Amino acid sequence: MTPPARTAAPAAATRVWINTGSHVYHCPGTRYYGATKQGRYASEADAVASGNRPAYGARCN
Repeated sequence: MTPPARTAAPAAATRVWINTGSHVYHCPGTRYYGATKQGRYASEADAVASGNRPAYGARCN
């Protein structure tokens, strides 16, 4: 019997920092993650659904 194939974690599991002033979100481990004056944490899926865009055009992995 073959074990099930591993899949990547869903994007909803990634917690991002949304800069609520600029509507840009930052991925964990990046320079501005949790570091802007105004913002909040959310899942990446929620960030995109609420109209925010990824910093530098790069979604989180």
